[in-house]
Amino acid sequence: MAGVFMWPDVHARVGARSAPRTQARDGAKGRVSGLVALIALLQWAAFSAEAQRGMAEAPFAGLAGTWSGSGTVSLSGGGRERIRCRSTHQVGGNGNAVQSNLRCASDSYQFQLASRISYGAGAITGTWSETTRGVSGTLSGHADVGQLAARASAPGFVADLSLSTRGRRQVVTIRSEGTDLAGASVTLNRE
Repeated sequence: MAGVFMWPDVHARVGARSAPRTQARDGAKGRVSGLVALIALLQWAAFSAEAQRGMAEAPFAGLAGTWSGSGTVSLSGGGRERIRCRSTHQVGGNGNAVQSNLRCASDSYQFQLASRISYGAGAITGTWSETTRGVSGTLSGHADVGQLAARASAPGFVADLSLSTRGRRQVVTIRSEGTDLAGASVTLNRE
């Protein structure tokens, strides 16, 4: 999964290196194992305090706030346009619930997507609405810290949505069927 640091392997290696040594190792192996441990510690230190807060089990903990940025929208007729977007996330339920609003506009296209999502046991469920077209439906998928992948559906409409957050940067990707919007890709930064 992009953007997720995999801790189990690091702990296994560091734990194995810190176990009591039953035999002497030559100087070169000792330097290499020390270097591996140092690199692991530096990677840990490189995470910002904000990213470390997001390492908690609650997948939405790092989303709270206002985000803005730009990207592209792909129209079903084949056209592409630059868009500007603004997103707000209100996180509740100890980081296991989020209410989000994403507004985007280009010279000739706009959309406003609102959602309420809950998390439990790795799965997300919720509702969504696209207010400029008066469409609403359900949302389901999965989430992990900093990652969300969901399918939004309504009669005659299906869209896949992914959201990836790392520190102060968020990437939102939407792919849809059955509307004039074929997809959108937006990079947002926390305000």
